[in-house]
Amino acid sequence: MMHSMDRLTDRQTKGDFLDRRTLVGSDANESWTDCLPFGLCRFDSRDRLVHANALFGDLYDAPSDLRLEGQSIGQIIGLIDRRDVRDAMTDAFASPGVSRIWQTADGRHIAVTCRVQRDGGWVMLHEDIGRFQNESADLSRLACLDALTGLMNRHAFTKVFSARVETMSDDQEIAILYIDLDHFKPINDMYGHPIGDEVLVAVADRIQQLCQHGELIARVGGDEFVIMQADQHQPSSSRRLGNQIIESLNDVFIIDGQPLFLGASIGVAIAPYDADNSEDLVKNADLALYGAKSYGRSVLRYFEPKMESAMRTRRVLETELRLAIESDGFELNYQPVMDLEANRIVSFEALIRWPHPTMGPMRPDQFIPLAEETGLIVPIGEWVLREACKEAVRWSEDIGLAVNISPVQLRDRRLFQVIHNALKESGLAPERLELEITENALIAETDLTLGLLHQIRDLGVRIAMDDFGTGYSSINYLRKFPFDKIKIDRSFVTGSDQHSESTALVKMIASLGIGLGVRTTAEGVETCGEMESVRAAGCSEIQGYFLSKPITADAVMKLLAQDPQSYAR
Repeated sequence: MMHSMDRLTDRQTKGDFLDRRTLVGSDANESWTDCLPFGLCRFDSRDRLVHANALFGDLYDAPSDLRLEGQSIGQIIGLIDRRDVRDAMTDAFASPGVSRIWQTADGRHIAVTCRVQRDGGWVMLHEDIGRFQNESADLSRLACLDALTGLMNRHAFTKVFSARVETMSDDQEIAILYIDLDHFKPINDMYGHPIGDEVLVAVADRIQQLCQHGELIARVGGDEFVIMQADQHQPSSSRRLGNQIIESLNDVFIIDGQPLFLGASIGVAIAPYDADNSEDLVKNADLALYGAKSYGRSVLRYFEPKMESAMRTRRVLETELRLAIESDGFELNYQPVMDLEANRIVSFEALIRWPHPTMGPMRPDQFIPLAEETGLIVPIGEWVLREACKEAVRWSEDIGLAVNISPVQLRDRRLFQVIHNALKESGLAPERLELEITENALIAETDLTLGLLHQIRDLGVRIAMDDFGTGYSSINYLRKFPFDKIKIDRSFVTGSDQHSESTALVKMIASLGIGLGVRTTAEGVETCGEMESVRAAGCSEIQGYFLSKPITADAVMKLLAQDPQSYAR
């Protein structure tokens, strides 16, 4: 046994152990572990027993002394009669993360695995795997801990949570907090899975630091976590914990020297009010999570019955959106952009419309958020680019085309090839195409993102920053990438002829454009006064309803056939 202890110390000093907590914190009320489908015993940093659940003793048909707190691992192993069992437990203790399997006298197979905790303590798991082997199930699938974070996985959480809900008394309340990270996917796509994995471990650690009252924590999906909160006053306890988690996960993560920003949205459902069974409770917490994301992210929302109807509507809309993609069920409108010095139209921005078969014409803001959330924006964006380029070839060669690129598209590794193919198939000159990118698309900006933008620009395609001024880092992005144009957000333009603050802001951005040698377009111009105001401020172009609403492709041809001076209002 001393030899094994020496091996354990050696491996700890080499940092070979899992450096993360498992299952519960040291301050947690651990009575819930009696619901676990495996034996569990937890030791402190001095190898003394802190807690053992009921199944641990049952598996070994051992005396009650086996579960006395304060005993050393050596004392516990010494209480077990069979030498092969003692050897298996000793080996498992010396080789954390590796299962040791032995067979009982009645033919059962027991897997023993150790996992080390951050505080120096450790957990030993004992699982009867024979019944699972009879079902031809993989041992890896039946592991109860998430291999990456050390938290419970979905399989184990579901069993424990179900048992807890089924046995709750009439005066008990149980809250389920469903957590989803807001900006994990772009970070994972841009930086790669190793960095993404480190982020998830850091997230798990922050969540555990806030759960000190017996909460049950699990990682149930790629970037999804759940917390069961029992024996506490609701909804105040879940609201307090949820807001603490949101605040903590909004703080910067430093991973491999790189500052990263995530954020999280949380949905909450409470038994017995929102459901009386575990399956419906988790489903309703998930519905509340969707409501939180729809509300604006970094938000905590509680389940409401109307959310179920909203989710059904969303699923129907998603199905119809997929059908529209397959059948080319979209249309493009084009809004003109006018040069303020030449008083002539110089380009058009392509804007998608969806003539829904039952709801009528749908604006982009009615379906694009869903398309981005589901990833459908990638094929939709490809269609827009391809069709708009084909249409622009019909225009005069001095008229440009602007197409919006969403943050999701910018993360698509095929984007460069999609742009290249659209230009090649249509025959449109690259210098006539302008891609508009919002600041949101650059939140997870990396060398890969900037490299992609430079690669696109090397084709001859121009890049514009759209909605300039709506974020916190617009000027910083201008420093990092040589944009060809700045599009000033309509919030600065509206009323610029009447409010000195708006006029000053527009003039400042226009001056910035002049200093950088890039053009500036004032968006959302709706009156003659606003046009003259932004002209006086030094803007290069205007776009908005004062000039024209978005029009069909045929209307564009008629418009271009008119005297361009007719737009010199």
